[in-house]
Amino acid sequence: MRMLTGEPKIYLLLTDTGTMLNRVIKSYTGQPYNHASIAFDAELNEVYSFGRKTANNPFIGGFVGEDIHSALFRQAECAVYSLNVTPDEYQKMYRYIQEFAMRKERYRYNFIGLFGVMVQKPIQRKHAFFCSEFVASVLRKGKVLYYDKDPSLLEPSELPHSANFQLVFEGRVQDYYQTSAIPDRVHRSLPGRRTVKAAHLAGYIEGCEDGRFRGDQYLSRAERIKIANRLFSREPLSGTWGPGWGDVPAAHGAYAEITTSGNN
Repeated sequence: MRMLTGEPKIYLLLTDTGTMLNRVIKSYTGQPYNHASIAFDAELNEVYSFGRKTANNPFIGGFVGEDIHSALFRQAECAVYSLNVTPDEYQKMYRYIQEFAMRKERYRYNFIGLFGVMVQKPIQRKHAFFCSEFVASVLRKGKVLYYDKDPSLLEPSELPHSANFQLVFEGRVQDYYQTSAIPDRVHRSLPGRRTVKAAHLAGYIEGCEDGRFRGDQYLSRAERIKIANRLFSREPLSGTWGPGWGDVPAAHGAYAEITTSGNN
């Protein structure tokens, strides 16, 4: 089970990687994006799909965890969509993908299934998917797929319309990290990034109002008190005598937190 904070979301990533297979599919669909992936965080740290397993051989494909900072994706054009889901839907989809991850060696890319899309005849193979077929199967597992269409017939361009997805970004993948589309991002170059992410997921710290973490800024005393209260599970007091510091009026954003600290 994955720890959640706030309203859970999943993310649909459509890309134009410019690979040979991508160009072949594009010549048929006429759509700008012909590779689909699914992600479970706004930073796109966990991105899953069916695609090439090695950079030099497009014909060796299967279930993959994709690194969008790799050379394959760095200059790719993309569209990122988000979908609000319930915690139960989120966990169902996440567990489903973890089952793939635990048995990833058995899965293959469904090249033959691509021809089925062209003639609108589903060609389903055991332990084999192409990218949009896989993403559609994940959405179906979470019961958020609206289409009655067989997942083995869905093209990447149809996925945003298969559920209530909202477009949050369109452009180059590398430019995604320069926008406010990522509400709680922590830059990958920040020292202690994993620790920061863990503390955020645990609810001990928050990002700034503009959606950034700003790891180069210092904590105020009020912010430190907030974190300490959360670490020690001290709830803010209400209607209780406070320490009466002259520079902490009742309207102060951390008044309740500071009062709590002063009375414990």
